[in-house]
Amino acid sequence: MCVDLFTGETCFYKYGAAPSYVWSGRGVRRVHGESFAPGFEDRGPDVVRLKMRPGSRAIILSDGVLGDGDDRWLRESLSRAEVPDARTLSRQTLQTAMRGHGAGDDMTVLAVYVQERA
Repeated sequence: MCVDLFTGETCFYKYGAAPSYVWSGRGVRRVHGESFAPGFEDRGPDVVRLKMRPGSRAIILSDGVLGDGDDRWLRESLSRAEVPDARTLSRQTLQTAMRGHGAGDDMTVLAVYVQERA
């Protein structure tokens, strides 16, 4: 994920990984790609472009967090999340996955908040 901190223009580079999620006041959007992991084919990553506005949030996670692939619990959790910062959101998401949704595989969660410059 690459974010232009001045314009909010964002690119997600997806190589057959678990989806990422972006949300604001309008709901949660799943960002995913169709490319295979590097080494399986000779094409580059899928690139998904969007604009993140102040108040937008994104979460990037490993496939171990989603477990069986049903992300309904995660989308519902994110749409209700009222957490003050990215660190808390990452921790809460990881704890929820560990309590019953994760696959027991490696679990990594990274959260990004976009705020207006002060």
